[in-house]
Amino acid sequence: MELIVCKDEIAWVESINTWLSINIERYNISRVFLPAGDTPRPLYKFWESRGAPFSENLKLIQLDEIISGLSAGSFRTFFKETLPSFINQFEFIDEADKGAQLAVLGLGANGHVAFHEPGLDKDFFSGCVNLSADTILRNKLSAGTRAVSYGVGAFLLTQAIILIVRGEAKKNILRNILSAGCDLPAAQLMSHPNLVIITDIKI
Repeated sequence: MELIVCKDEIAWVESINTWLSINIERYNISRVFLPAGDTPRPLYKFWESRGAPFSENLKLIQLDEIISGLSAGSFRTFFKETLPSFINQFEFIDEADKGAQLAVLGLGANGHVAFHEPGLDKDFFSGCVNLSADTILRNKLSAGTRAVSYGVGAFLLTQAIILIVRGEAKKNILRNILSAGCDLPAAQLMSHPNLVIITDIKI
């Protein structure tokens, strides 16, 4: 595992783009997992305004989606609104279950990645999940909200993983998953031989 601490958001975006460019070429990648949410917004804003470090032939694979309640389908909407120039490259999670060769992942406040929640089997590949009370509260969702998601089992099969972490609100959970003995889903990524964590947080 390599930890890269960036001085600011601009450097954070540049580092992620560099990592993507290098690894897409190195492994001849055709499919990349991409997360929704607030963390990658600066990255996606850069892509929309200045271009992305990949060709139009690259498939962008949706990691997860809410499938019940008033927020059902909201992640698909997020991508349509945030990355409209790339929407034809997307493969939404309800369209296939093939996984990807490279993973860009965010870090949830409770240690989840995508919607692979704490308590799910460590080898969970993909399927429907019940969201934890903490996730429901933080995302302002209805009680009992369900989702469909890829999991750590799928991510560990990729050629390389980048865990992108931004903002002081994630400092404690980042420290937690970096500590010895942590068994949260994000900590399971540490077993991957080609994992990079890029953050703007001073640990």
